[in-house]
Amino acid sequence: MNTASEPDSRLAHLRELLEARMALAKIEVQHDIACSKRLGIIAGVAAVVVIIGLTFLTLVFSDYLAALTQIDPIWWHLAFGIVMTFAGGAAIYLSWRSFRREF
Repeated sequence: MNTASEPDSRLAHLRELLEARMALAKIEVQHDIACSKRLGIIAGVAAVVVIIGLTFLTLVFSDYLAALTQIDPIWWHLAFGIVMTFAGGAAIYLSWRSFRREF
């Protein structure tokens, strides 16, 4: 036998379930944001370490080339610096164009 309170209790139960789902979703989003921030910080620090390491490797390689070719190391440093600067600038420009095309 259906009573008038039965649909009300079902609605109340459904409301409780929805509130619990919303609370769980809020906690999950907060956790995901915290994990994303942590990943961003660690990736940023790691990127700086990689850039510093590549700088040292470039200097060592240019000194090696200077010893092989009898050309002053400063010219090898300059050549690598110019190539890396233009390559980085081109990467930034191309990524900016891609970004602008999407938005």
